[in-house]
Amino acid sequence: MTIEEIQEAEFYLYKAIVFISEEQIKVSNWIAADAIVADVAPKDTHYIAYSKHFRCKIWSGDKKLIKGLAAKGFTNFITTDELYKLREEQKTKQSVK
Repeated sequence: MTIEEIQEAEFYLYKAIVFISEEQIKVSNWIAADAIVADVAPKDTHYIAYSKHFRCKIWSGDKKLIKGLAAKGFTNFITTDELYKLREEQKTKQSVK
């Protein structure tokens, strides 16, 4: 690819992405996230903070993280297997229509 083609591809890739700064996440979410993951996976604090802020699930296959946080009551995860299952259910629904 030429540099122009690469730049055009980057443009189309990034134009649909909304980047969120960590400063936009409430301090209370950072504190709560840190308390939850401190002894499980401190490097994943930002994922939990974002999940709390946006009230969304975390897509993860990290079984240690999922198990450790589930033991603390945080179960806002979705696994790849669950996503595949949801996709298949959607395909089935669409083919029925």
